[in-house]
Amino acid sequence: MDGSTLIDDTTAREWRESTIQTCYIDGDSNAVFDMMKFLKTYCYALGVRKIYGFTCNHKPITTALEKLGFEKQV
Repeated sequence: MDGSTLIDDTTAREWRESTIQTCYIDGDSNAVFDMMKFLKTYCYALGVRKIYGFTCNHKPITTALEKLGFEKQV
């Protein structure tokens, strides 16, 4: 399983809200699913209520995110 993601809390500091964002997500579908599931669990434990995810429109990645309840914004 190979994948990586970069996390940034700039939105939380700038917008003064309980958020975090991914500024990069890459990997196979299983890796992305595992990383984002971990991130959701971790954020929930910290009280972070919104995760913004920025990624390319690559089917294995978007499928994994959709399975976890992430919504695609236009």
